[in-house]
Amino acid sequence: MTESNLTPEPPRPGQPVDQPERERFIYGLDRNFSVIAPAGVGKTRSIVERIAAIAAQPDAVQVLPHLVVVTYTDRAAREMKRRARQRILQLQSVAGQSHAEAADSSATPAPAISPAAVAAFNQTFFGTIHSLCVKLLQTHGHFLGVPAKFEVADDDRLDELWDEFISNDIPWQHSLSEAERTAMLRHIGLLDVFRLSREVRLPLPEPLEPPGPVPAVPLDALIAELQASNSKHDTVADTLSNAQRFQRQMDRAAKDVKRSVTAPASPAFDAINHNLDQPLPGEVFCPLPERKTKAKALATMWDDTFRPLRDWLSRAATVAAVEIAEAFVQFRIRQGVLTFDDQVSLALELLSTPEIAARILKKPWRIILDEAQDTDPIQFQVLLRLARVLGAELKEGTSDVPGTSHVPADAWRWAMVGDFQQSIYGQRADIPTYRQHHLEITTAPNGAQATFQVTFRCSQSVVGFVNTVFPHVFAPKEDTKQPGASGAAAATLDDQARFVQLMAAATTAQGQVLRLPVAALPEPEHRETPDGRPSKRRRKDAEVASHVAEHVAHSIQTLGLEGLQASRWSEVAVLCPRIAWLAPIRKALAARGIDSQSLSTHDIAGDHPARAWLTALVWVMAEPLSGYEIVGVLRDIFGLPDHVLASFSGGDGARFQIASAPQTIALTRDTAALPVRDALVFLAGLREKIATMPVRTAVELILSETQLLERLELLPDVRDWPGGSMRDELEALLVLAAHAEAAGTTFRGYAHNLRNSFGTARSETRIKPDAVQLITSYKAKGLEWDAVVIPFMFREIQMRTKHYPRFTQLSPGQNPRVIFSRDDTREPERAAADRIRDMEYERLLYVMCTRPRRTLVLTDDSACWAEPKYNKAAETMQRTFARCMRLDKVPEVQQLWDALPLAPALSADEIPAPAPSESSASAGRAALSAPVSAPGAGRPAHFETAQTLPLFQHARDQWERRRELASRTAGGFRRRVTPHSLAKSLEVLGPLPGSQQGHSMSPGQDVSLPVSVAPGDPESSSEPEDARPLNAERPGGTEYGTWWHALMERLPWSGPESGAAARLAAFEAALPLCQLPERARREFDLLQQSELPARLAAPGLVLHAELPFLLAETATPEACLEGIIDMAWFDPASDRWTVLDWKTNFIRAEQSEELRQLYMPQLQAYARALTRLTGKGASAVIYSTTLGVLLSADVAE
Repeated sequence: MTESNLTPEPPRPGQPVDQPERERFIYGLDRNFSVIAPAGVGKTRSIVERIAAIAAQPDAVQVLPHLVVVTYTDRAAREMKRRARQRILQLQSVAGQSHAEAADSSATPAPAISPAAVAAFNQTFFGTIHSLCVKLLQTHGHFLGVPAKFEVADDDRLDELWDEFISNDIPWQHSLSEAERTAMLRHIGLLDVFRLSREVRLPLPEPLEPPGPVPAVPLDALIAELQASNSKHDTVADTLSNAQRFQRQMDRAAKDVKRSVTAPASPAFDAINHNLDQPLPGEVFCPLPERKTKAKALATMWDDTFRPLRDWLSRAATVAAVEIAEAFVQFRIRQGVLTFDDQVSLALELLSTPEIAARILKKPWRIILDEAQDTDPIQFQVLLRLARVLGAELKEGTSDVPGTSHVPADAWRWAMVGDFQQSIYGQRADIPTYRQHHLEITTAPNGAQATFQVTFRCSQSVVGFVNTVFPHVFAPKEDTKQPGASGAAAATLDDQARFVQLMAAATTAQGQVLRLPVAALPEPEHRETPDGRPSKRRRKDAEVASHVAEHVAHSIQTLGLEGLQASRWSEVAVLCPRIAWLAPIRKALAARGIDSQSLSTHDIAGDHPARAWLTALVWVMAEPLSGYEIVGVLRDIFGLPDHVLASFSGGDGARFQIASAPQTIALTRDTAALPVRDALVFLAGLREKIATMPVRTAVELILSETQLLERLELLPDVRDWPGGSMRDELEALLVLAAHAEAAGTTFRGYAHNLRNSFGTARSETRIKPDAVQLITSYKAKGLEWDAVVIPFMFREIQMRTKHYPRFTQLSPGQNPRVIFSRDDTREPERAAADRIRDMEYERLLYVMCTRPRRTLVLTDDSACWAEPKYNKAAETMQRTFARCMRLDKVPEVQQLWDALPLAPALSADEIPAPAPSESSASAGRAALSAPVSAPGAGRPAHFETAQTLPLFQHARDQWERRRELASRTAGGFRRRVTPHSLAKSLEVLGPLPGSQQGHSMSPGQDVSLPVSVAPGDPESSSEPEDARPLNAERPGGTEYGTWWHALMERLPWSGPESGAAARLAAFEAALPLCQLPERARREFDLLQQSELPARLAAPGLVLHAELPFLLAETATPEACLEGIIDMAWFDPASDRWTVLDWKTNFIRAEQSEELRQLYMPQLQAYARALTRLTGKGASAVIYSTTLGVLLSADVAE
């Protein structure tokens, strides 16, 4: 089916209102598409359906092998491929019906997907842009000298290559003349040029301009104006002094004999420049002077005077830096090492070379691009050239590369899906580039646009909040139209995303948006200055953040899962724009006994203390003369103070070695330094012990003898370490030791492997099901949770201090420019750069607010950051999420903010008094200063008799007393029996009066049920729930069960609007959310034909769906029963309750008795709860969805 014969029709009952737009994209296979897909609208499903529609076409065998589906991450690619294969296999089984109307029996018959098309689908490419570029380079890279197998460089490897590169050859003599190089190096150090060459990204969007002649700097008028200002301010005097010094340096340089700085063919590093920050000997170095004064007239005159020279230096430094960077790329290619940027730029070079492009484009590539807003200009060029939809090719359907394959004019070649509102990676991908390609695609004769609006993620309250706030957030800002702005600066001022109205799906919950008010901090204590005057202590950021975190943790604890409408704690997320902001939240949650998991770390293996310390110990055992590392071990692991280490060395670093026999370790007369010698003797003896041991055994002995785990657990906040527990990390390193041993690696090789992996990225963290998720706002993109908390709405988001000189770039589509100081930007450019950052934070807030399915909590901490330190630039420059919301400018948003329901907050008497806390470093050093004694011989006396610091000993004694008290009283708490353990808890609760004991199950009995699973059925997946990737969609069986229960909760069973037709309409509305639609339709038909609808339609019934209960057992005080009953109804005629439980197990008819026996204990407990709570008798039944029958649970009253 193509778009040309797809007649626009209104959505059918049960379909989202934007279904016609979705079908235009899915079946519009005669044109190129750009789809706008806001948050949670089901873009992945639409892409999967389009791929399935391609597979159903007659030419699928020719198209699918050349189809390229590009995603943002490898995980997304794997998920997309899995779902596409599943959908194609489902459609293949629908014989004789159109795949578009497979559920409608009146549909026109259409051929099913052929086995050949399924085989062709296996050749479709799913992956990231980098993996696609690797594929191109492996096939065609030899034309550019790229080896078929190459190494991907990390930062450490790149630094090694750079050092080797600059020590051999720096071929920059071709870009600048000798006079230009001399003039440039008179004002810029060579090291600065090298730094710039490491920052530039190739290829540049536009050709470089030559620097041209060196401009003169007329300083006389500027100096005269500064002298005439008669200002007594030091800043003016300093500015005048700087200008005069620069004038003297320039006069001296003009008089000196010019000396050639032509670089030799292979200059050594110090032969070019003795210290890299100064010119060659004999040259006069004239660094650009710094303007100190901020007087507007003087600042303008200063900038006008130095602007021509700064612009010339920017052009010259850019030319030199680009040539060095290009030479470094060629050097890396010769070494067989590429960066991720190299992969993309070299792939573009392949496609820009006509002879190579002709070979590549012989294949009729078709591109589907996901997350298009995160694609940078160079990546766009690669993909557009592959699809041949660039420039004239897009408008005329031709190709300027001879010998390439022909794609019919009525066929599509390009489809991209993205959202301007979720473009948050502005350093490499920008909205202007994305908008340009969007307009080129949609305005071409063979192009089309589709916009999705129905979100299946966000609740109705969240959608209402977003639709009220973000039209104002994304509206063009009048205050950004700066006078004098032109060109690129003017183009970027109002280049914000346009808001797309969201519509909640009919099946979404009501949800909630809460405002958490945070009380102001208590007044800080006054202190006296040295002269006796009172001084008010200013609150530090850390104190204010801890105060806000206490409120957030209290609110989360008070609301609980029920108040947050979350299914489990891992479905609750706290989002912050900075990693450091998450630390106080984690501490506050831990103080209330709520586990948390940080998903945003710097992700470096060596950041974990367990890995860092064990790596250091293993390294010094393998390299016993590494004095620097040995000092680190003594200082960090054994807690020996610096002055003691210095006293032992006596200025001789060679004394720190453990290669000698223990008895020959250097002696010392300083008694204070005896602990150092004892530690060295201990390490030398340990090294002798492991000399002949296998790798794993040696590592185990190191851990045991040094008591490394015990030492690690003395570190502050060790139990909340974001990278995982110390024990888990050490066990993982033991596994690596076992693997190294099995592979024949020596202990020394194992040590080098650990050290080489120190800077590698950590593997993905497995989600803890009972832990609140802490994650940065950027990393949260693409994820979703039941509840999302956004703290620090009024906290300023500060930018990192940047070094100079550096490149600045208003847009990735423009060439960068070098700036030499913070004042070296024109006012329009500065305003444009500020506005670009503000717009990105506005889009980031949109991403954060569209992550929750049900609950959004926003903190109102305006009272906490109200001191002058925090609102000094509130008018224009302070960047806060509250300012992004336009709280200070739009009355409608302010009214909505004030009207939001309040989340539980700490009362005034509950607010803990903030106290300056000891730093983690000092606390850790105090804890480690007395090593823990390990059992066994061989320990030096110093370790056995060391005294623990009194403060730490007191804390440890207090902790021991609390642990003993907890052990004694733990049995006094009721044990909560949850629904998933009801079958095993029946013996604790006691039998139900009158129940058939033969149907009960004993504790510990195996509750597995042998079921019949159809081949290829998604429910055959047995992957445990906690083993799924972060926020991945659940496997088909679990997802289907959740969907079925949600549907049954909403079906109209009784009343004037009930009946088969009403239930069918509700079913059709929910069907788009089901991953197994065919099974859902089959089992819903069985439900309609069963006796259950008639029973529930009986007059007078009181019906409850999803009925929660909590029952405290009087006979067994140590237990309580908590659960949710799927459905229960009370019949006044019989004066009894009936409990019903939905079971979606895929079973055969002969297994119905096994199903009934399996869930008998659970149903008995449900009936017992209703009987105890209401005093009425209760019966229970099981409904099997696969059989369509009710099974009596034989529960007596």
